Amino acid sequence: MPHSPHHADPQGSPTEERPADGHHVADLRTTPESALEHVAASAESWGGEWQREGSRAGRLILPVSAGVRRGWVGFEVSATPSERGGAKLELRQAEEYLHVDRGTIVVLLTSLFGALLVLLGPFVPRVLPLLPIGFILTIAGWLFVAARLRNSGPEEFLEVVTTSAESVEGGSA
Repeated sequence: MPHSPHHADPQGSPTEERPADGHHVADLRTTPESALEHVAASAESWGGEWQREGSRAGRLILPVSAGVRRGWVGFEVSATPSERGGAKLELRQAEEYLHVDRGTIVVLLTSLFGALLVLLGPFVPRVLPLLPIGFILTIAGWLFVAARLRNSGPEEFLEVVTTSAESVEGGSA
């Protein structure tokens, strides 16, 4: 599968790639040891768990959300010196647990019921008095779900790590 860079690399700036499913890579302008320190700090701010294993590796468990799915993903993390100077941070997915958020599904089904009321109203005279309720159920349900839809996964986590490393490295230059 071809990979697509997440950040362009015009002048040696940090990049993030996803070359294969479950494998995520970021090039950082920092040492491998410092890269893992940024992973640890970012994992804490995300509510994840970080366990260092040696000087250049560790295990990471991140809470993730993808649309109406929620759960966690476990990664084997390694940081090695990069060819460009700096560190190459790799996250290899080791395990995952995702489930569908049932509350969101209930809200969507309620919205569907409201939409059916709105659609049947013009054809079934008995349903006409329920049209305002159907309209409110439909709009409120979709707005509630759309407001709560978030994607947070390894790509977003690597963005946080990259930003953290850039701010520290940029501040010390």
